[in-house]
Amino acid sequence: MSLRLIAIASGAGLLLAACQPAPMPPPASGSAPPQDAMAPSDVSSSGASPATTAPVLPPPELEPPEPIANDLGTPIADNWVGTWTGPEGTSLRLSKQEVGYELVITNLDGPREFHAVAVDQMLQFERDGVTETVRAADGATTGMKWLAGKHDCLLVKTGEGYCRD
Repeated sequence: MSLRLIAIASGAGLLLAACQPAPMPPPASGSAPPQDAMAPSDVSSSGASPATTAPVLPPPELEPPEPIANDLGTPIADNWVGTWTGPEGTSLRLSKQEVGYELVITNLDGPREFHAVAVDQMLQFERDGVTETVRAADGATTGMKWLAGKHDCLLVKTGEGYCRD
């Protein structure tokens, strides 16, 4: 029976030892200041020198960078804001956003939304893993007979165009 108590006692001792945090290792050897070798809770800012508590500023010879004000839009694309119609109930609706444009293309399958940005004199967006563009065109350039006589159009690609009535 005493052997059984010893086994239980040693098992309980192992269990208690597993629940306690491991002791901190001794500080590394070298010439580090004593506060670097202490645990973070032991370091106080009261003993820090003023040079270490002051904010770090860039050297005075460096000028601060100019702010970049680019909303990824252009006056040309801003003039395209609104709804453009295509044949058989298709349409392209363009709305200005804080950054870039919202592009809603409605085809026979329904509307799909895309985020577009102005690049040179066109809009660029990604559809189904392909980078597409929207640019100004006339009805003849769209390659669509329903739009042939129109003059104020947007072209995504040949066979996909939209005009203002």
